[in-house]
Amino acid sequence: MKRFGLNSGYIGVDRRRDEAGIAPLQKAYLERIRGGNYSPQSTLLLDLYPNAAVAYSLRKLRTSYSGSAIRVRRSSDNTEQDIGFVAGNLDTASLASFCAGTNGFVTTWYDQSGNNRNVIQTTAVYQPRIVNNGVVDSTGIRPSILHQSGSQELKLPSIYSIGNIFSAFGTIKFDSLNKEWMGRPGGYALYAELNTTYLFFNTVSHSFGLQLAQPTLINSGNLTFYKNSNLVGTVSGASFDFQSLSGEAPTWNMVGYISETIIYQFDQSSNRVAIETDIKTYYGIP
Repeated sequence: MKRFGLNSGYIGVDRRRDEAGIAPLQKAYLERIRGGNYSPQSTLLLDLYPNAAVAYSLRKLRTSYSGSAIRVRRSSDNTEQDIGFVAGNLDTASLASFCAGTNGFVTTWYDQSGNNRNVIQTTAVYQPRIVNNGVVDSTGIRPSILHQSGSQELKLPSIYSIGNIFSAFGTIKFDSLNKEWMGRPGGYALYAELNTTYLFFNTVSHSFGLQLAQPTLINSGNLTFYKNSNLVGTVSGASFDFQSLSGEAPTWNMVGYISETIIYQFDQSSNRVAIETDIKTYYGIP
């Protein structure tokens, strides 16, 4: 009996060929996709939309980036280790092995933009967590860094002035009230509560209801704020200074999870939907 169609041939030949290795390879490929462990290296986010000012993520964002994702300290003996990527995803196997039976805390989140603006925390008690008793912290289907209290933050050594035209994208999950996503001492930041968000740029503020998962800020004359691709509010814009991924310690830091933050020092309005779609697809945000 003969089988017709693409690559058709005698069934016995096809069966032997499959058993020899083609079918197992196809199966492994499909399992990687279904398990969320596949990331096409030629279409990473910063390959498609380059020239970010800063870019922090627990996935690989740029094909030419050769560094690690994060540096982690395990609490059992305070040893530190860089954790990189496997197939474009955070190497959770190495992370879990390094922190087996203990907690892991992030000391450095590496900047993938190429500008070497790594955010760091050298004081152990202020370091956010990435492993809980050997289990990698996560939100939904992806790993995420947990800021457990208002005193935990990763920050630049000094203030970086973004200017008055910028676009910022990211994924966060707030677990507590009165917290920020990113900013610097002095109040130039996105200030967020669990159900209400205030945008503080100089003295300008605006409030609106919010359950935040995937935020976007675009400032080009006016500051517009999107949540999961939906416009939430607009306020008069102002220049933006960036130093911390979680605000101003210890009063205004966020409590919750951060998986990714990317800031462009120019207007990305024309690419907003495409960038948001890439982020939402990877992190499984509805």
